[in-house]
Amino acid sequence: MRVKRKTKVRKYLRYYRTVHGFREPYKILLDGNFVSACVARKLDDSAAHHVTKFLSANPSTCKIFTTRAVRKELETMKGEDFAEAANQTHKLLLVNENENPSGGGGGGGGRDDATMKKNTKKNNRSSGYIENVKESILDACKEDNRERFIVCTQDGALKKQLRKESAKVPIIFCHVSGLQMEPPVDADSKSGFAGQTEKNEGVSEKEMRALLTEREGGEEETRSMYDVKTNVRYKMKKTKGPNPLSNLKKKKRGGPDGLSAPDVSTPGGGKKKRKRR
Repeated sequence: MRVKRKTKVRKYLRYYRTVHGFREPYKILLDGNFVSACVARKLDDSAAHHVTKFLSANPSTCKIFTTRAVRKELETMKGEDFAEAANQTHKLLLVNENENPSGGGGGGGGRDDATMKKNTKKNNRSSGYIENVKESILDACKEDNRERFIVCTQDGALKKQLRKESAKVPIIFCHVSGLQMEPPVDADSKSGFAGQTEKNEGVSEKEMRALLTEREGGEEETRSMYDVKTNVRYKMKKTKGPNPLSNLKKKKRGGPDGLSAPDVSTPGGGKKKRKRR
């Protein structure tokens, strides 16, 4: 089951990279109920570490974010699990809700705690932060998920609304058996992978060479599902003849009268009887 789960995750991430332009470093947005669910299941490490491990990515290629509304919500709740979840969220980056979330070079998407403490009063005076957790996550994924966030949440209503507003939002949730990733919404639709051409953004050179390689001789072999060009050649089974052992003539047993042939090894010509005591 663990091998199948990793295969599915790689397949979904490859789909988001090819069709929707996701690229490293991945920007992951954690909800409070997701962090508390990971703490309640008594996982060894933090929720951010398990998400990175689930995506089979290096910690340097993932940036974990949360919103201020999530922090405030966990701080107001009572209980050891919620206190531990609140401590984990204080170690994460914050999504900038007042300005463009992306930093320089396309790898930003938030601020660290020191910068946020300096500008907290200024931001609260200007527009304030979104107090509703659901609205804060939807605001981070606005404009068709322009910042390419991967949302981790347990809220069913939030999942439904995210899928309704945009098909470019990967969703991860915590299950009893471990972390799970929902399949892409538009994978089987006309606007999905079956009907769109691949974008050069987020595709490596090796993948582009594999997609654009033509078979020798001028003909191109295409897969029926995704119409992807490939030069893979499949071996055809050769027709085999009959079994040569079945065509051999049967050997006759016995002498000319149909009796068993005498044993030549014994001097008398007959079979030597065994004496029993």
